[in-house]
Amino acid sequence: MANMDYVVKAFALFVDGIGKAGTGEKVALPKIEAETEMFRGGGMLGGVNVPHGYKPIKMTFELNSFDPQVITQSDIFGKRAVAYSIRGFADGDGGKQHTIIFQGTGLLVTSDPGEWAAGKKVALKGEVDLTAATLTVDGTVLYDIDLLNDVYIFNGVDTYAPVRAALGL
Repeated sequence: MANMDYVVKAFALFVDGIGKAGTGEKVALPKIEAETEMFRGGGMLGGVNVPHGYKPIKMTFELNSFDPQVITQSDIFGKRAVAYSIRGFADGDGGKQHTIIFQGTGLLVTSDPGEWAAGKKVALKGEVDLTAATLTVDGTVLYDIDLLNDVYIFNGVDTYAPVRAALGL
Protein backbone atom coordinates (compact mmCIF):
# COMPACT_ATOMS: atom_id res chain seq x y z
CA MET A 1 0.00 0.00 0.00
CA ALA A 2 1.34 3.43 -0.93
CA ASN A 3 2.20 5.87 1.83
CA MET A 4 0.49 9.17 1.04
CA ASP A 5 1.71 11.09 4.10
CA TYR A 6 3.38 14.50 3.79
CA VAL A 7 1.64 15.53 0.57
CA VAL A 8 2.13 19.30 0.29
CA LYS A 9 -1.26 20.92 -0.34
CA ALA A 10 -0.37 24.59 0.05
CA PHE A 11 2.58 26.86 0.75
CA ALA A 12 3.39 30.51 1.24
CA LEU A 13 6.67 32.27 0.52
CA PHE A 14 7.92 35.23 2.56
CA VAL A 15 10.72 37.47 1.28
CA ASP A 16 12.32 39.79 3.84
CA GLY A 17 9.27 39.32 6.06
CA ILE A 18 6.72 40.19 3.36
CA GLY A 19 4.25 37.43 2.46
CA LYS A 20 3.84 36.34 -1.13
CA ALA A 21 0.79 34.14 -0.57
CA GLY A 22 -1.14 33.73 -3.79
CA THR A 23 1.80 34.71 -5.99
CA GLY A 24 4.20 31.86 -5.22
CA GLU A 25 4.01 29.35 -8.07
CA LYS A 26 6.98 27.14 -7.20
CA VAL A 27 9.71 26.88 -4.60
CA ALA A 28 12.65 24.53 -4.44
CA LEU A 29 14.08 23.97 -1.01
CA PRO A 30 17.85 23.59 -1.02
CA LYS A 31 19.64 20.36 -1.71
CA ILE A 32 21.93 19.49 1.18
CA GLU A 33 24.82 17.99 -0.73
CA ALA A 34 28.20 16.98 0.68
CA GLU A 35 31.41 18.25 -0.88
CA THR A 36 33.59 15.16 -1.25
CA GLU A 37 37.01 14.22 -2.47
CA MET A 38 38.08 10.81 -3.71
CA PHE A 39 40.71 9.21 -1.47
CA ARG A 40 42.65 6.04 -2.13
CA GLY A 41 45.54 5.36 0.16
CA GLY A 42 48.32 2.85 -0.35
CA GLY A 43 47.06 -0.71 -0.16
CA MET A 44 43.40 0.22 -0.56
CA LEU A 45 41.48 -1.86 -3.06
CA GLY A 46 39.50 1.13 -4.23
CA GLY A 47 38.79 4.77 -3.52
CA VAL A 48 36.24 6.20 -1.14
CA ASN A 49 34.62 9.62 -1.09
CA VAL A 50 35.64 11.62 1.98
CA PRO A 51 33.31 14.50 2.94
CA HIS A 52 34.88 17.92 3.56
CA GLY A 53 31.77 20.01 4.15
CA TYR A 54 28.85 21.04 2.00
CA LYS A 55 28.43 22.39 -1.49
CA PRO A 56 26.87 25.87 -1.70
CA ILE A 57 23.29 25.83 -0.44
CA LYS A 58 20.78 27.37 -2.85
CA MET A 59 17.04 27.75 -3.05
CA THR A 60 14.88 28.88 -5.96
CA PHE A 61 11.40 30.29 -6.29
CA GLU A 62 9.01 31.44 -8.98
CA LEU A 63 6.34 34.09 -8.54
CA ASN A 64 3.43 34.60 -10.93
CA SER A 65 3.81 38.37 -10.89
CA PHE A 66 6.33 41.13 -11.50
CA ASP A 67 7.34 42.09 -7.93
CA PRO A 68 9.55 45.17 -7.39
CA GLN A 69 10.02 44.34 -3.69
CA VAL A 70 11.65 41.04 -4.61
CA ILE A 71 13.68 42.46 -7.50
CA THR A 72 15.26 45.08 -5.23
CA GLN A 73 16.59 42.31 -2.95
CA SER A 74 19.25 41.57 -5.58
CA ASP A 75 21.27 44.65 -4.58
CA ILE A 76 24.55 42.86 -3.80
CA PHE A 77 26.23 46.05 -2.58
CA GLY A 78 23.43 47.04 -0.24
CA LYS A 79 21.61 44.66 2.07
CA ARG A 80 23.61 41.42 2.17
CA ALA A 81 21.43 39.02 4.11
CA VAL A 82 17.74 38.69 3.34
CA ALA A 83 15.38 36.39 5.24
CA TYR A 84 13.36 33.86 3.24
CA SER A 85 10.67 31.66 4.71
CA ILE A 86 8.47 28.99 3.21
CA ARG A 87 5.55 27.69 5.22
CA GLY A 88 3.78 24.61 3.97
CA PHE A 89 0.74 22.55 4.87
CA ALA A 90 0.83 18.82 4.19
CA ASP A 91 -1.61 16.02 4.89
CA GLY A 92 -1.89 12.38 4.13
CA ASP A 93 -3.17 9.00 5.19
CA GLY A 94 -5.53 8.81 8.13
CA GLY A 95 -6.19 12.55 8.21
CA LYS A 96 -2.68 13.39 9.44
CA GLN A 97 -1.83 17.06 9.04
CA HIS A 98 1.65 18.57 9.08
CA THR A 99 3.28 21.98 9.22
CA ILE A 100 6.54 22.37 7.30
CA ILE A 101 8.64 25.50 7.82
CA PHE A 102 11.81 26.37 5.96
CA GLN A 103 13.77 29.44 7.02
CA GLY A 104 16.84 30.71 5.25
CA THR A 105 19.08 33.72 5.06
CA GLY A 106 21.02 34.65 1.98
CA LEU A 107 21.66 36.75 -1.07
CA LEU A 108 19.33 36.90 -4.06
CA VAL A 109 21.87 36.21 -6.83
CA THR A 110 19.39 35.83 -9.69
CA SER A 111 16.31 37.94 -10.27
CA ASP A 112 14.84 36.92 -13.64
CA PRO A 113 11.66 38.78 -14.70
CA GLY A 114 11.41 36.48 -17.72
CA GLU A 115 9.71 37.14 -21.01
CA TRP A 116 6.74 39.43 -21.29
CA ALA A 117 3.78 39.07 -23.62
CA ALA A 118 0.60 41.13 -23.71
CA GLY A 119 -2.21 39.47 -21.79
CA LYS A 120 0.06 36.83 -20.24
CA LYS A 121 1.26 36.51 -16.69
CA VAL A 122 4.88 37.32 -15.96
CA ALA A 123 6.93 34.80 -14.02
CA LEU A 124 9.60 36.24 -11.73
CA LYS A 125 12.25 33.63 -10.97
CA GLY A 126 14.75 33.98 -8.15
CA GLU A 127 17.80 32.06 -6.98
CA VAL A 128 19.22 32.56 -3.49
CA ASP A 129 22.68 31.65 -2.19
CA LEU A 130 21.95 30.76 1.41
CA THR A 131 24.28 31.19 4.37
CA ALA A 132 21.76 29.71 6.82
CA ALA A 133 18.99 27.15 6.39
CA THR A 134 16.61 25.52 8.86
CA LEU A 135 13.96 22.91 8.07
CA THR A 136 11.30 22.16 10.70
CA VAL A 137 8.47 19.64 10.42
CA ASP A 138 5.72 19.62 13.06
CA GLY A 139 7.96 21.52 15.47
CA THR A 140 10.93 19.15 15.08
CA VAL A 141 14.08 20.66 13.56
CA LEU A 142 15.37 18.29 10.89
CA TYR A 143 18.41 20.41 10.15
CA ASP A 144 19.82 23.79 11.10
CA ILE A 145 22.85 24.92 9.12
CA ASP A 146 24.54 28.28 9.62
CA LEU A 147 27.67 28.48 7.48
CA LEU A 148 28.89 31.78 8.92
CA ASN A 149 28.58 30.64 12.55
CA ASP A 150 29.70 27.01 12.06
CA VAL A 151 26.39 25.49 13.18
CA TYR A 152 25.47 22.06 11.76
CA ILE A 153 22.57 20.46 13.62
CA PHE A 154 20.95 17.36 12.15
CA ASN A 155 18.06 15.61 13.86
CA GLY A 156 18.76 17.50 17.09
CA VAL A 157 22.48 16.67 17.22
CA ASP A 158 25.11 19.38 16.80
CA THR A 159 27.45 17.29 14.69
CA TYR A 160 29.98 20.11 14.30
CA ALA A 161 30.42 20.73 18.07
CA PRO A 162 33.61 18.59 18.29
CA VAL A 163 35.17 20.54 15.42
CA ARG A 164 34.34 23.90 17.01
CA ALA A 165 35.75 22.65 20.34
CA ALA A 166 38.98 21.43 18.73
CA LEU A 167 39.43 24.77 16.95
CA GLY A 168 38.61 26.82 20.05
CA LEU A 169 35.56 28.43 18.44
